[in-house]
Amino acid sequence: MQIRRYFTDRQAQAISDVAFRRVSVAADDNSSRFVFAPGNWPLGAIEAFAANALLTHPVPAARRQVYEAGIPPALRGHKALCETDRSHEPVGRLETDVRDAIARVSGGLARHGLDHGYFDSPDDAVMFQEELGAALLQRRMTLSSQVWQQAGVHWAYDVAPARPSRSSELRSYELSSDSFLARITADARRNHNAAALAVGRSYLADATKAIKTALADGGADPAANTALKEALLDAERCGLPAAVAQRVIDECLGGDRSWPEADTHLDADSDVWSLLGAAEPYAVRMTAACGEAGMEELALASFRGEAPRLHFAQADTRHTLDDNRFAGSSAGGDTDPATFTPSAAVDLLSFVLPQPDGADTTPRFDIDGLVHTVRLLTIALDIHVDSATEERGPATDTRAIAIHPLNLASVVMSHGMGYGSDEGRALAATLSALVTGTAAAASAQLAEQLSPCPAFLDLKDAATTFLGNMEDVLLGRGATSATSHYAPAAIYPHSARHGSMLDAARGIVARAKADAAHSGLRNLSLTGLGDDADMAAMLGTESIGLAPVRTLVSHRHLTPDLDAQAIYKVVSPAVPAGLRALHHDDAAIDQILDYMVGRGSLDGAPGVNHGLLRERGVTDDDIEVMESALATAGNIRAVFTPYVLGWDASVTGDDLLSRLGFSDWDVDHANLYCCGALTLEGARDLPVEHLPVFDCDQPLGAIGTRHVSVMDRMRMAQAVQPFITGDLPLDLSMPRDTNIDGIRDLYRRAKGMGLASIRLNREGTTLSAPMDYDDILDALGNHPARDEHFEVTDNIYVRCVETDEACPATDAGSNQAAQLAIAISVGLKYGIPIEAFQDAFTELSPADGSAVLNETLARLAGSFIDPGASRSGAPHSSSAQHAEEQDATGRISRTVHPAPAGREDIQELGSRADASLSDPSQAFGDTAFSPPSVSGPSRKE
Repeated sequence: MQIRRYFTDRQAQAISDVAFRRVSVAADDNSSRFVFAPGNWPLGAIEAFAANALLTHPVPAARRQVYEAGIPPALRGHKALCETDRSHEPVGRLETDVRDAIARVSGGLARHGLDHGYFDSPDDAVMFQEELGAALLQRRMTLSSQVWQQAGVHWAYDVAPARPSRSSELRSYELSSDSFLARITADARRNHNAAALAVGRSYLADATKAIKTALADGGADPAANTALKEALLDAERCGLPAAVAQRVIDECLGGDRSWPEADTHLDADSDVWSLLGAAEPYAVRMTAACGEAGMEELALASFRGEAPRLHFAQADTRHTLDDNRFAGSSAGGDTDPATFTPSAAVDLLSFVLPQPDGADTTPRFDIDGLVHTVRLLTIALDIHVDSATEERGPATDTRAIAIHPLNLASVVMSHGMGYGSDEGRALAATLSALVTGTAAAASAQLAEQLSPCPAFLDLKDAATTFLGNMEDVLLGRGATSATSHYAPAAIYPHSARHGSMLDAARGIVARAKADAAHSGLRNLSLTGLGDDADMAAMLGTESIGLAPVRTLVSHRHLTPDLDAQAIYKVVSPAVPAGLRALHHDDAAIDQILDYMVGRGSLDGAPGVNHGLLRERGVTDDDIEVMESALATAGNIRAVFTPYVLGWDASVTGDDLLSRLGFSDWDVDHANLYCCGALTLEGARDLPVEHLPVFDCDQPLGAIGTRHVSVMDRMRMAQAVQPFITGDLPLDLSMPRDTNIDGIRDLYRRAKGMGLASIRLNREGTTLSAPMDYDDILDALGNHPARDEHFEVTDNIYVRCVETDEACPATDAGSNQAAQLAIAISVGLKYGIPIEAFQDAFTELSPADGSAVLNETLARLAGSFIDPGASRSGAPHSSSAQHAEEQDATGRISRTVHPAPAGREDIQELGSRADASLSDPSQAFGDTAFSPPSVSGPSRKE
């Protein structure tokens, strides 16, 4: 194979031209270590790289390069030098430098390729090493964690690479088989047993029976159905998890009474979440003999939120070159060595080039760069298959590899095309054809230079037919294979630049087809659209596989060199590129982006601004403190707190904006101006017809309602599927109110569209999802009114430090722990970082702890709890779901500002203001009140 330079123009340029910095990253065991990484890498990418790419096992601390005649210096191997400590144990170290990992992988693969005839000359091997290293360093592509942990270890450190541990395989059933029906029944019984162990089977029987009877007699409106309301309150009192109660209601309203009746009381456990572990993953294959009974069970499983992946058997020969496509799929984590498929990902958005000023508004796409990158990846993965054979035994007959194009939806958005539009689907299909066609062409060249894979002779007709169908679809002729059960939509150019991309894809696929017919293919599975979250995190992509863009604004810790605790709003690069493609000028784009992410300031804001604040007694020093915190705030209420501004809460109270005379309308509009809408819906300068271009997976922000529909995602899968040789998982989440008939209809549509696989589930149906009974009542259309005074303390929850459980209901005057929980909870709610409480209580010694603790509790309670509320006792509910992980939009920089001297003006304002909260229903955990320190581990963690 001949290698040309594209990312480098001189030797060793890839590393030497990049500035590196030392970054502290957290490990899984809550420890931290320093990692040397490029200065332009975001912190999230560095953390993902450290967790997946840097070796997890120690390597020799010292090594030397071995002289080998005829081998270029850059590709010579290394010999470990055995240094020992005082106990005569070998000294080892962990990889801590990105340069070490990239040099190990690129050098090890290039050396193995040189030794086994992959390259025409040593110079080609060296150029392959440098080009692969440059592409990895620029994050245009990355490798799976298994490849990072295995490639080049022996070459670089003279040690054997770690063998991947065996994991459970994805079991597969036929839809009409008895084993599948038994599996569905077993899943339902497993959930029932877990819930029964949590509350006792007799309690579960009583609670479920009462809910079913109330629904059957009085309907689903709790305002008119007193029996239903009482049944839910009884279920809450007996400890039935709210998610279980919601499941019972959903199945009753959906016409299904299949939740099993409970029997005698067995056992009790206070935490149901530890019992609801993930079930063994499995798949279902639909054959021609599948009947309605199997489809009914499948729709029921999707309704419950436990659906397996459905594979349509008639699609296998049409869309894959590998007949073992699903048999060897792994459930996740480590991979079975016998079925290990080396995989990599390429970031398509990194090849979108900005236009120079005054040029065409449509972004340019670096076709040559993408082709070069995919060719490098194909060679690298095939070399890894070959090198891994020496470690684990013979490779599979198909020598399968998987190259995943990521950010597919982001590229569509950057070109000003909607995810659900015809032109968007055509562009996505063209990009997929470019990736697969390039990989097939490179695989054919490898087969000519080395040999085709052993299975090619048996599957030659399937391979050439697949490539022929790709060419036919690209040429607008549709599928011509006799095995095809549907005709994919023909692809036509929708713009001049799309036309050039389509021409390039047609030429590459035609060349790959001719080369494959002549010399065969080295690999019979080349590409996929999986959802590897690790590779996506290393590349920082915004869309994985076929999924739409997740969000237009991400919240990230940018660099520890700035504020280590501050979270910044980062706009997706696809948004300004898409706006420019829609012919918006720079001034309009700036206005739209300001609307989306906010100005970070109240200067000139409607409702609440500097002028109005000064009129009401706020000093310039206070405004300066406020502005520094607003720069990274997700809500202005998180800044207007006594702790951030340094005011005396015992005088001014907690709700400072209301005390200063601002209404909810004032606060909402000022918040939109300062912190942004996080969506483009409602932007004045954006026409309504342009909104579909920026539709995401879910509605965005507080006012967003638009999102990509389920059918649009299915149509996208139909368009891209003919150009992907490997797995193409389609996981769809339907609205909660979807009934069984609607689910059954979607499965039938998927089959009629010729989709290869699909998985349908309703939103919020897993029993491990955090939920409380207020959520159930809200979903049923009514939230019962409670006493306003009681609401203040009823919604105060805090996780205990060691047990991770909610504080028990107890009298505040009889239990110091309960008083402490209330004080800390309210303090966190109104802006006090947890570090302040830690500093205060760690200074207490056992000798004087009792007296000082009482004094401290009294001071905290008097400062941050309304006197009337503090006498009402501890929280009534023991639910822990209110302490779930916080949304990043409510986090602000944890900067402690000392209280300025002299607050006579504020005290005067406080004496005239109403002392009650404007909205006493605000709970602990509301992003409008919670600083970063309140975020704790979720139940899953």
